[in-house]
Amino acid sequence: MQFLANTLVLASIYGLLATGYVIVYRASRVINFAHGDFMVLGVYFFFSVLSIIGSKGILSSITSAITAFLIVFLLSLLIYRILIHPMLGQPVFVIIMVTIGLSILLHGVTVFTWGAEPKSLISYMGIRNASISFNTVALSTFDLAFIITFFTLLIGLGLFFKYSRVGIQLRAASENPLFASQRGINIYLLFAFSWGIATLLGAIAGILYGANTHTEPAMAFLALKAMPVAIVGGMYSLLGVVPGAIIVALAENAVAVYFDPLVSDVIPMVILLIVLIVKPWGIFGKEEEIERV
Repeated sequence: MQFLANTLVLASIYGLLATGYVIVYRASRVINFAHGDFMVLGVYFFFSVLSIIGSKGILSSITSAITAFLIVFLLSLLIYRILIHPMLGQPVFVIIMVTIGLSILLHGVTVFTWGAEPKSLISYMGIRNASISFNTVALSTFDLAFIITFFTLLIGLGLFFKYSRVGIQLRAASENPLFASQRGINIYLLFAFSWGIATLLGAIAGILYGANTHTEPAMAFLALKAMPVAIVGGMYSLLGVVPGAIIVALAENAVAVYFDPLVSDVIPMVILLIVLIVKPWGIFGKEEEIERV
């Protein structure tokens, strides 16, 4: 049971990050390789605001988190407008290379500003990460927070895309950008909005993960491991994130427990290669996406 609980926690981590990939891809057909670095920036902005406030506790942590979310959201919109927007219409490979370059740049800025050494985020928050037991299963407070946050946000985003005006416009823009534009929908504003929302999801995942373990620039690799989750589930499908996350997390945990923890880090990429060979459009994806994937 503990194995399954740990798998669910890892699936929630990957799922939250993979949702960001799906949102950006659905809107603009771009895989954002800088997603993990935006996640790290959100964590370090949170760390900086918390340090400036100088007090600990839930209220200070919530205030710092909201401030960090706002900063990283606005920063992502600015970067999108400067770097990504002018590239729209170019071959997808070109835009992907831009996001890879952006990832390298953001990583360098993060290391230069905050250093590369790990930091204990929970000690600055002043919140006890207590262990909660359910019979033979033990999870930390932030483990539970990850699970609850992931499924709550996934359901909320599903309802948002299905029923809200902006969500419907985003779906229309993703299906047929030209027709949506002719109907008066500002597709470029929607693309920027989806970029910002994905960045927020990354920041949320980063703060929860950093509080549960530690914070360092190298944790951007976590988002790279979440990319196969989005592709396994289907880059168009929010629903596909759930089985994709469970498959990847289950395989990675099984290798870590029964074989070698050092090998487990490559399992998401192994699964990615298998899926690209067998069913490159993913579980809930569309078959015509094969060339783009």
